Amino acid sequence: MARSIVPAVALAAALSCGPAAATVVASYTNQFDIEFFDNSPDVWLTSDVLLNAGFASLKYTVSYQLLDVGLDVTWYDQNNSVLVHGGGGYSSGHYAYSLDVDYVGQLAPVIGHRLFGGKADFSAGQVQKFPCFSKVCPTSHYDWVHNAPPPPGPSAQQATFANAAAAEGLDETRATLSVLVPDIDDPDNRDADAVTALYRFTSAAQQLGSAWQYRYSVTNLTGSEVVVDLELLQLSGVLAPGASREVLVNSSAAPGLLRTTPSVRRDDGPFGDLRFDALAPVPDIPSGWALAAGLSGLTLLMRRRRP
Repeated sequence: MARSIVPAVALAAALSCGPAAATVVASYTNQFDIEFFDNSPDVWLTSDVLLNAGFASLKYTVSYQLLDVGLDVTWYDQNNSVLVHGGGGYSSGHYAYSLDVDYVGQLAPVIGHRLFGGKADFSAGQVQKFPCFSKVCPTSHYDWVHNAPPPPGPSAQQATFANAAAAEGLDETRATLSVLVPDIDDPDNRDADAVTALYRFTSAAQQLGSAWQYRYSVTNLTGSEVVVDLELLQLSGVLAPGASREVLVNSSAAPGLLRTTPSVRRDDGPFGDLRFDALAPVPDIPSGWALAAGLSGLTLLMRRRRP
C-alpha cells in the first residue's frame, strides 16, 4: 500500500482547521431524563459527523443540566467499546465532555459513515428515576462504516483492526477530550459554552522505504498532574501539567486501525475514558511487544518531552 508523507506545512494547516471549522453532515442526539424535576430530558448524548478538506471527524458529546444529581455515564459503541465516559466530578450546571475523533489524510473526507446502536450505562452515577426502566439504556450514534461489528466466527479475534484499506491515505488520527464550560453571563445557553481541551492522543504513520514508522503521543493540556493509562501503546504514566509522552515504533508491517480506550485520572478519582483509533502495524501488536527486543522488523523508542 503506497503512502505519501504529507508535508509538515500542509498537515499543520489541516490540523489548524480542526473539527470546529468542519461541516456537520449528520447528527443524532439521545435524550434521557434521570431526575425528578420537570419530567424533561436533562442528559444528552450526541454524535456528529464532520467533514472538511483533508479532514474528517466524529464528535461524541455528553452534556447535561442537572440540579441535585451527580452524573457518571459511560457511552458504549456497537462493539461494546467505550466512546466516552463523562460526568464525574461535576454535580450541577451543564458542563459537558466532548470527544473529537479526527482522521487526517487525502481520503478522509470520503470515509463512509452510518448509524449504529450502542448503550449508555448510568450505573456508576446517581439517578432519581430510571431513564429507560433501567440504568443501562439503548443509544444510537454515528461511526465509520469500517467499524461495523465483525461477523461471528474465528475471524472475530482479529476484529480489533479495520480492513487495512481503511487506513490508506490517513496520515494522522487524533482523539481530543474537551470540557464545555457554561458562559457565566448566559448559563442556560448551551451554544455559548466555551470549549477547553483536556487531553489529546495522536498517532501518525509514514513510510520510510520498505518500512514504516509509527508515532504515538499523549499530551496533558490541563494545569493538573494526571495519570494516563494506555498500556497497549506504552503511553501510560504520570504527566505533569502541559507535559507529553511520545513513543516511536519502527515496523516492517503496513498500518491498520487499532481501537483503544485510554483513561486519564486525577488524584480525585476517575476523570475520563475515551476512544482512540490508532494507526498501528498489521497484524496486531503482540502482547509484550515493548519487551520483544529481538522481534524481527519491530523496534521501539520512548521519550518524554515537556514544552
